Amino acid sequence: MYRRLLLIGLFLVGALVLGIGCGMAKTPITMWLSSQPATINEWAAVFEEDFNKQNPDLQLSIEIYPSVSLQREKLYVAMAAGIAPDIVYDSANVMSQWVSNNVALPLDKYFNSWSGRNDMIPDVLNWVRFDDQLYGLPYSIWSIGDVYNMDLFAAVAIDRPQTWADMIAAAKRLTKVGADGRVEVIGYNSRVVDLGSFIEVQAAMEQLGSTVIEVGAATANLNSDAAHQALSYIREVTQAGYPGTTGGTTDITMMLRGAMGIYHSFYGYNLTTIADAITSGGHNLEYHRFVGPTRNTDAIHGNGGMLFIPRTSNNPDAAWRVIEAFLAPQNLKGYLLAHGAALPARRSLHTDRDLRALPWNTELMTVLQPPILAYGNRHFYATDFRTQAGAHFKEAILGLKSVEAALEQAQSLIDSIVAEKMAQQ
Repeated sequence: MYRRLLLIGLFLVGALVLGIGCGMAKTPITMWLSSQPATINEWAAVFEEDFNKQNPDLQLSIEIYPSVSLQREKLYVAMAAGIAPDIVYDSANVMSQWVSNNVALPLDKYFNSWSGRNDMIPDVLNWVRFDDQLYGLPYSIWSIGDVYNMDLFAAVAIDRPQTWADMIAAAKRLTKVGADGRVEVIGYNSRVVDLGSFIEVQAAMEQLGSTVIEVGAATANLNSDAAHQALSYIREVTQAGYPGTTGGTTDITMMLRGAMGIYHSFYGYNLTTIADAITSGGHNLEYHRFVGPTRNTDAIHGNGGMLFIPRTSNNPDAAWRVIEAFLAPQNLKGYLLAHGAALPARRSLHTDRDLRALPWNTELMTVLQPPILAYGNRHFYATDFRTQAGAHFKEAILGLKSVEAALEQAQSLIDSIVAEKMAQQ
């Protein structure tokens, strides 16, 4: 009997060794990342190696693409061919398209039993939640706020604005126009481009308790007092701070030269890239939330990196194990330190000394308090209409058409595109 049991045991061990040697015991999991700084390549290689050591039944492979647009195109092709990855990175503001196209898998059954769920920033989770279901898990955040040149504020003796009316007044005071009519100091600068104009109107309407269009709705809300008030404010403050603007682009170096008072809708992470220039130049800059129509209606804009599981994944349970490991505090901290210009979606990491020691991170984390508005509208077809609708808003901001005409035309355009998309379903 003993000999028989020994032979059976040796057979089982041999079969197990043979299975592992042939790779039969490992489940392959592919993860796609894109638009990452070069420093993430090394971090990803270490994370992949460590994960595979700690999970001998899985074989994780991470592929990094140079641009997210290239990755999106390839994902559709890969899904059609049945070779799609198990985990995909994208920015949170486009999650609606992966939901409406039935690409993303709901993650609630995993998330609801995850030990880290209560550590996530609720507003950030709402960016990727549709019909009360969670479709992605954000891990990094980049905030979008206002940068003030406090030296220019002091030169004209004004306080930090608290409301939209204050901001318009500050823009006027900070603006300096030369004898030849040329704007020498831009009091208030915003990117007056098609997509940016749409996002600005959306944010202002949210601060008024409204939205351009509700998620899943068939018609927009642009025939409303909130829409009129939002677009009128954006037009007035833009013209006050940069009179005669035709939508020309400017950059942060103008602020460093003392030629700009307020840079509106500025990506906070860019402050980290110019931290040395700010310090060496002795510039007195501050990063702030967007003021609201009244006091206590201020907000910050945010976007972020998130991970989702395509419905075509053959191993969603294993894919979730990778996501769970990716967001483990120590791993996420390592990613953020390697990235150097993103904030954590986990609240507990906002007190981490190493992360707060990165240039400007303490200031960026301080303003990242609710409400944190999603970057743009969350409607399922927002990516189909936002740039075209924004073109109408831009013309109103630049004074090329009336606010009323812009809202009417944008309303008609959005309703038409949404109707067409709904008819195709």
